[in-house]
Amino acid sequence: MSETTLYDAVCTLLFLSPFILTTLLYLTIHRQTKGVKQFMMTLGGGMILVFSVYLLNTYAIDYAPNEALRMQALESDGVSMLFSLIIAPFFGYIALFVLDGLKYILLAIEKKKYV
Repeated sequence: MSETTLYDAVCTLLFLSPFILTTLLYLTIHRQTKGVKQFMMTLGGGMILVFSVYLLNTYAIDYAPNEALRMQALESDGVSMLFSLIIAPFFGYIALFVLDGLKYILLAIEKKKYV
């Protein structure tokens, strides 16, 4: 495995980590009341997003296998962090809405199977 392939794999994993971690957060609190669930998903999802973007930017800059990739990561560093800080308060809430909707869709499909 080449250095660039490993770099791309880690960057992809870090890019997907907020979605994976927010889903795990949802699965741990899905039995809570609606208000608690909204608060936890908004706060936790936002923190997960900001921290994941920080890790992705840091890794992309520090471990870039060549100068071109390093410069590309440096150029997008500030923009992606600013974007993540702006969208962070809504990220967990959007994830909650999507995951709750997915749960109801799966329940409807399951119910339709047995009818």
